[in-house]
Amino acid sequence: MAGYRRSGWEEDLGAGIAMLVILGLLLAAAAAFTLLEATGKELGRLGKNSTSYSNRTRRIIGWTILAVVGIVALCALVSLALPAAVTGSVYAAAWGFLALVLVVEGCDWYERHQNRVGAGDLGHLDTYLDFGSVHLPAANDHKATPAEFQART
Repeated sequence: MAGYRRSGWEEDLGAGIAMLVILGLLLAAAAAFTLLEATGKELGRLGKNSTSYSNRTRRIIGWTILAVVGIVALCALVSLALPAAVTGSVYAAAWGFLALVLVVEGCDWYERHQNRVGAGDLGHLDTYLDFGSVHLPAANDHKATPAEFQART
C-alpha cells in the first residue's frame, strides 16, 4: 500500500454520507418532537375533561400513561445496553404508544357515552350517530313525483 494515494472523491463520499446521516437524524428528531407535541396537547385536553370523568376512568388513564412511560424508558435502556436490540425496542415503544392512544380514546368515548346516557338522551339513533336532521324518505316515496318528494324533504 505504499503507492496508494487518496483521491478527493473518497473524502467527498464520506462527507456526503455524513450529511445524509445528520439529515436523517434531524428528520427523526422533528418527527419525535411533533409526536410529543401532539401527545402533550391530547393529554392537556384530557386534563381539562378529566373533571367530568369518573374515578375509575381517571385511574385507567393514569395507569396506562405510567405503563407507556415505563415501556419507553425500558426500551431506551435496552437500546443503550444492547445496540442490536434497537429495532425491537422501537417496535415495542411504538406498540405501547398505540395502546395508550387506544385506551385513552376508548375511555373518552365511554365517558361521553355515559354523559349522554345520564342526561336521558336515548330517544333517537342520532344520539349515537350524529347525522343532524336528515329526513329519510318513507317506503312509498317511490310513487311520489319529484316535486312531491322535494316538498316532503
